[in-house]
Amino acid sequence: VRRVSPDATLTREDRIAVVRICQLVEGLPLGLELAAAWARVMPLAEIAQEIQRNLDFLSTKMRDVPERHRNARALFEHSWQLLSDQEQHALMHLSVFQGGFTREAASRVSGASPSQWISLVDKSMLRTQPLGRYDMHELLRQFVTEKLSATPGASQEVRAAHCGYYCAFLQEHEDGLKGAAQREALDEIAADIDNVRAAWQWAVEHARADEIARGLESLYHFYYARGWMHEGKAVYHKALDSLEAAGVEQSEAHTLIVGRLLTRLGRFAYRLGLHREARELLRRSLVAYARLATEPPAESCAGPSDCPLPEELPPVCVERAFSLFSLSVVVRGDGEYREAQRLCRQSYELYRACANSTGMAMALKVLGMISGSLDNYVKAQRLLQEALVLYQEIGDPYGIASTLNDLGFVAAGLDQNSSARRYYQDSLKIR
Repeated sequence: VRRVSPDATLTREDRIAVVRICQLVEGLPLGLELAAAWARVMPLAEIAQEIQRNLDFLSTKMRDVPERHRNARALFEHSWQLLSDQEQHALMHLSVFQGGFTREAASRVSGASPSQWISLVDKSMLRTQPLGRYDMHELLRQFVTEKLSATPGASQEVRAAHCGYYCAFLQEHEDGLKGAAQREALDEIAADIDNVRAAWQWAVEHARADEIARGLESLYHFYYARGWMHEGKAVYHKALDSLEAAGVEQSEAHTLIVGRLLTRLGRFAYRLGLHREARELLRRSLVAYARLATEPPAESCAGPSDCPLPEELPPVCVERAFSLFSLSVVVRGDGEYREAQRLCRQSYELYRACANSTGMAMALKVLGMISGSLDNYVKAQRLLQEALVLYQEIGDPYGIASTLNDLGFVAAGLDQNSSARRYYQDSLKIR
């Protein structure tokens, strides 16, 4: 920038834009020089926005620059023409990946052969990363993506394959996210979060109900564990709107997916402090599940004994239990402890009928905290200890840490300060 404008000074906002420009061109010297050339006529923040939006922005009319170096597109076009037809085909298919990829993922989605891999790496079209991952320079990826988009049939086919692979990838991590392998599962999803986002977005844009159903549970747990509540709420709302706008046939499977999305939207809304919205979303989910069950909606039941356990499909049973549990948490947060207790008992009975240990542990934990809110600390301690035993059997570190924290609260209420301190310290170690 100082070469083209010697008197230039960088404000705090300019420094942020500089960092973004360097990230977008990934340190490519030609990219940096072309970006700096625009600093004479527009603010750095706008340069960053234009690079992100339009590859042709990085261009120059300097006559002493070789033709193939006058802009990023010309540079990439020159390299592109040197590739064989098979290499061009493989590279176009690999452009659907974002943020890097594994060889397994690329082989499943693109069908590239080992010899093509080696050739593309040797020609600097692909770069190796630690832990056996690969990536493509972002500007090159944008260029190749345009090549792929010019062949609509191939573009749709490879994007569908990419979407299917990563929704299945999410589904494969469901058990890990709820058990002892929780941290590893979170890290593996985080490493591919850009691909996961792209796959989910494509599924939503095309109202692909099956892919959305496969990925929504793990993606919810990932967002919830990482605290990404705003993003979670936004992407699940788009998924719900997409399915409803597409006018998908109102089958039982479709109703179940809508209910699941509503439940998790209610969870995100509650964590964002939107209690009224959370209640409405959760009650809508219960109405959806009631259409799939043979008994009256759960909110009309006076208690577990008043709600005969029907011939429900196990997924519906578990999902209804989760909605009741989630609604009890919102109601407890609003200080309606007796109503929260009633809802959570219903949830526990459904989880027990479905033999779902994770759900039983969740419900026992909240029932314990409700008892504590009602100053029945002895009962609260018993319920929380039951929940802790279940979480330990499952091996769920998130559940164990959270229950230990609650046991610390209850122990303090019973003036068992040394026990409270121990519970809190044990929880902190896990967290």
